[in-house]
Amino acid sequence: MLKLSEQFNSVSFLDKVKIGRLNFYPIKFDLKDIPQNIKSLDELFDLNLVKVNELTDEGVVSRVEVHNESEFNLLILDGEAVKGAKQNRIAEKSVIIPPFSSEVIPVNCVEKNRWNYTESAEFSKSDFVLNPKIRETKANLMKNQLEASIQSEVWDQIDNLSEKLDSRSYTNDLGEILDKSRFSADFDYFDKLSDKEFNGYIVQGAGRSFVEVFFSEKTCKSNVKKSLNGWLADSDEDVCEDINTNQPLYNFLETIWDKEISIGVEDNYSSDEQHNGRSVFFENKLIHAYYYI
Repeated sequence: MLKLSEQFNSVSFLDKVKIGRLNFYPIKFDLKDIPQNIKSLDELFDLNLVKVNELTDEGVVSRVEVHNESEFNLLILDGEAVKGAKQNRIAEKSVIIPPFSSEVIPVNCVEKNRWNYTESAEFSKSDFVLNPKIRETKANLMKNQLEASIQSEVWDQIDNLSEKLDSRSYTNDLGEILDKSRFSADFDYFDKLSDKEFNGYIVQGAGRSFVEVFFSEKTCKSNVKKSLNGWLADSDEDVCEDINTNQPLYNFLETIWDKEISIGVEDNYSSDEQHNGRSVFFENKLIHAYYYI
């Protein structure tokens, strides 16, 4: 068990940013010890130093194989999407794969109506991640050891989101639904954030508010850019009133986290069920955490 407060020298808020109906509260987490020798999945895709493929020609919906062909530890984040092969998937939990090694990782399908190769037998990087409401449902099911229920719940919620947004995809692909939604033209919101120095935030208005932190500003901003359409898609009609950010931040930092089974060289943890949080560490250093307030 551990507390995240032990990982930081200090934590400070920047000025709030309005993103559509959402309130975005950037946070600067000053980490005591920053992990080294880690590259994200997108970074290694760009360097052509990672391959992600189906387990066999027939494929397995709930598993893919990842080959790290680099000298770096490969970070795959909870909810991160890859596209291609037989159907688009998201990582069920965060995984860190050591240099020059491979691992079979658990995934969830986010494209129900396709099971065939299209452009390539391998996966490629994507421009979206799992939206907050589905991610919280997944975290809750994992906490209660109900992994077998995750896939059907993900598909049901993608159907509901498609209906809510009036955005259709022939293959029920979450990425396409988000891209075609009425929020797809709102990517200029990122311009409001790109020059700010932050590696975490609180998002209010995309369903249940949540805190999220990353070990680096670069990784954080990359995730924000991929998350914007999902956040906006989950937003409610009501305009958000400002929240008192100090109390939820305190709860996040002082929550006790319990260790779970890991896949690679990472250590995965979960918070109490009430807040549906998940975190990942490498060599006792925080990599990423989220926590629903």
